Amino acid sequence: MLTIYLDDSDADTGAVLTIAGYLAEQEAWKRFESEAEAICQQFGVNVIHCTEFEKNKGCFAGWSVPKRTGFLLAIRDAMLGNVICGISRSMPKDYYKARKAQLRLNPQIGAYGFSFGTIVHTLCHGNEVGLMERVAAEGVAYKVETGHKNNPELASYIQGEIECGNIHESTTIEFVEKTSCRAIQISDLYAFYSRRSANKWYKSKGRLTYFPDMIGLHFQPLIPHFNGIVEEPYVSATNLRTGDEFQIKGLVTEL
Repeated sequence: MLTIYLDDSDADTGAVLTIAGYLAEQEAWKRFESEAEAICQQFGVNVIHCTEFEKNKGCFAGWSVPKRTGFLLAIRDAMLGNVICGISRSMPKDYYKARKAQLRLNPQIGAYGFSFGTIVHTLCHGNEVGLMERVAAEGVAYKVETGHKNNPELASYIQGEIECGNIHESTTIEFVEKTSCRAIQISDLYAFYSRRSANKWYKSKGRLTYFPDMIGLHFQPLIPHFNGIVEEPYVSATNLRTGDEFQIKGLVTEL
């Protein structure tokens, strides 16, 4: 079964929040875990936590730039042949609050839950990843880092989508600890850097292009990453050509 590990990233001073992660087969995740664990032991890394990695704190204290780069490239190599792709969705927080009332969106779903919903929708109905038929036939196992106060939103969303027949009944959601696996830890890296990129893009109104971050430099050239910011939180629309009603989970601008 396809399994995606997802983590969130937010900052009090930031304009956006982000949820991001990586998709792979369950067996491929087992291979990755074995390879990544050996790499982490070699480098003396107990937990890959991006805030510590970025600030050279914790187990990353005193690391040189070549050592940081070498570690990321080793993790990237462990991902190759195992991880299918990465998906990141960011949401402008204040804008969502305003549009939520105007559009009469589900009051039980905040920006965090809506961003998660766009990832679910991308896997089920989006052409980017190219796995729609398989996801429709088998479902997806969603594994999200535990601890976020709005995680119950995600569980309710999945249950509601199953009951409405929008996603396969075998779809599951589970909340996992940061220390439980390396898969959730690399999702932490991805969420951190994609949030920063989306925050800069949103504040500049898309006018500025920034130098690639760690993910853009070392991971994205060899592993597909579908990064986007949800600029308009629509939940339904009409096909102007056919008149058919269909569900979408936000109008997403790819970053």
